[in-house]
Amino acid sequence: MASPPRKALGKGFTALIPEEAPKTELVDIPVSKIIPNRYQPRRVFRQAELSSLAASLKTKGLIQPILVRKGEGDKYELIAGERRWRAAQISGLETLPAWIRSIPDGELLEIALIENLHREELNPIETAEAYHRLMAERGFTQEQLAERLAQERSTVANYLRLLQLPPEIREDLARGALTMGHAKAILAAGSSEAQRALWKRIVSEKLSVRRSEEASRSKSRTSAKPADVIDLETRLGQSLGTRVRIDSRKRGPRTEGKISVEFYNLEDLDRLIDRLLCQKPASRDA
Repeated sequence: MASPPRKALGKGFTALIPEEAPKTELVDIPVSKIIPNRYQPRRVFRQAELSSLAASLKTKGLIQPILVRKGEGDKYELIAGERRWRAAQISGLETLPAWIRSIPDGELLEIALIENLHREELNPIETAEAYHRLMAERGFTQEQLAERLAQERSTVANYLRLLQLPPEIREDLARGALTMGHAKAILAAGSSEAQRALWKRIVSEKLSVRRSEEASRSKSRTSAKPADVIDLETRLGQSLGTRVRIDSRKRGPRTEGKISVEFYNLEDLDRLIDRLLCQKPASRDA
């Protein structure tokens, strides 16, 4: 049975906290009683930025309250505001002002993702992984995910394609050594081997995005894998939300080969099986 439509969360914090909410809804919570959001999509917290924010908290205090929900016992689980909470720990603050909201498990990742997207605090790989996780855990298609996050479908598809990159290239993209423009050029190079070769050249020669695109076009023309196969890999990968590889070879008068579809955890495997068998994914809220 289909879940009833819910209000899109693309407006971020304003969809959760009215600008003129009653002051009585704000509560000062001991920092020690706050636990992190288990669905936090952000994995990289730069120490220099946290230290700078901590210094600001010491002199000016916290301007925007954090958002929490009741946890087990006397604990409060962060919904949004982990960077401010971490900085408060560094600065030695004992309490933080917080909004308390009742948020179901299924929306924790969405809200944390939205807050980070609106603050532009996620790196491209964190964004891609969060998109992929939402699709796996909530059974969203790319179109549904784009609608809920107030994003263009092409934006969602472009981020998901990043997960098709080899691990070492994803790592460089996550730490800022490569830009999204570089990543798109590398993806267009074709096979994993061609992508790695272009990546090494970009890093060693410090190529601009434009020169990377030119090198990618040159490499894809000389790639052993036909362009129509590369295009099919890309289309299948976008449709399934994961990396797809097609390997074929001639054996006499016929062509044979295999299709490899990657998955990242057991829930992701369930999602892919449902998609490939044309079954509707089971609700993760059940």
